[in-house]
Amino acid sequence: MVAVALGVGLIAAFMSRYHHATQLTRLFDGVPEALEALGRSWELILVNDGSIDGSAEALDALAERDPRVRVIHLSR
Repeated sequence: MVAVALGVGLIAAFMSRYHHATQLTRLFDGVPEALEALGRSWELILVNDGSIDGSAEALDALAERDPRVRVIHLSR
């Protein structure tokens, strides 16, 4: 994961995933809490690197849980 401070108080964190559908929920569960602990506004951008194992659907479901989470889908 890469975190970048943008503008006044905004942190954007980027996570790239490829074929990790079974681990995404567990991984995601701790990330918002960690970003909240920084005490700044944040955005999490999840990148699907063209996985065909159900990662796209899992990432979309995670984004539905929090409006600060966005998903970018790439194809291979």
